[in-house]
Amino acid sequence: MSIIESTYKLCRDVIRHPVRAELNKSLLNVNFSAYGQAARQLRVQLYGYLIADQERDNFTIKLESVDNETLGLLSGVHAEIVRINTRCCAPIIKEIPKAKISVDPYNKFEYRGSHKETAPKLFQGIDVDRLVEEFHKHPAIGVALKSYREAGEHIEGNHFLSDVLNYETELLSVGPLNQPSWFDEFQKAPAERRVHNLLMFGLLCFRDSLRNFNQLIFQALYLERLTILNDGNMVDLSPTYSNRSGRGVGVVFQTTDLDFLEEILLMDINEIVLVDGAYGTKDKTLGRVESMKKPLMKAQEPCIVKMRLLDENLNAYPSLLKL
Repeated sequence: MSIIESTYKLCRDVIRHPVRAELNKSLLNVNFSAYGQAARQLRVQLYGYLIADQERDNFTIKLESVDNETLGLLSGVHAEIVRINTRCCAPIIKEIPKAKISVDPYNKFEYRGSHKETAPKLFQGIDVDRLVEEFHKHPAIGVALKSYREAGEHIEGNHFLSDVLNYETELLSVGPLNQPSWFDEFQKAPAERRVHNLLMFGLLCFRDSLRNFNQLIFQALYLERLTILNDGNMVDLSPTYSNRSGRGVGVVFQTTDLDFLEEILLMDINEIVLVDGAYGTKDKTLGRVESMKKPLMKAQEPCIVKMRLLDENLNAYPSLLKL
């Protein structure tokens, strides 16, 4: 069983879990408020709701207060997800303790934990061990640890963090259909520099897989299925663009009915969708939305998205591990 298969199973179990209904109700109560919009704009799943509450006074619009019960529930479920992330990271952190913060999917924000967590036990009765075992087989771990041993250099924790985030920013800035110009220079760099970069790429890829796992769990909390793009709604699917970071694709699709329109109106950057059976093929591929143009109300206007495709390890940058 791969990481993606283990995640699918976990998401199905989450959807059926009684705590999910309670959390889903809490999310619906706040999602269409100014507070909910501010939280979603941070694009860090449940963590965004906690950060939005913490930083309420720093937003340009007035955010309504959220009751402590809701914040405690959100905080408790987020803490459960973080604990799963920590277990998945164990092989890296054991050998490279200073890299801990660099593989944290939530390392761009700091939550000071001002609200008491409730103990919702969303994952009680759900087999998380299999997922953790699969993450421990992630090829990025082998690349990172091998490169770290070969590098033989002293690296501070903030250097790990800055390198990983800078590389991610550069990859995102050029979009899923392109690659940074420095890839050509990478091949010509001295051996010690290439080893250093591979170490950071390994950490980046592992962090990306964790981030996508967290996103799928978040989507399972408020959706019963992934948004599906297929022959029934796709107008055009561009060729898959493969480059030295991974694969990207552009899709034009039609909001064919009101239910689908509602899904599209809620779609946001970083959402993961299923591209299913395009033009008679049997391929089913997960794609992470990185840019989109969507109609505000009219169901007949096309939507245009550019996505980065995920591999079986939920990694959007698998080619980085082979540079």
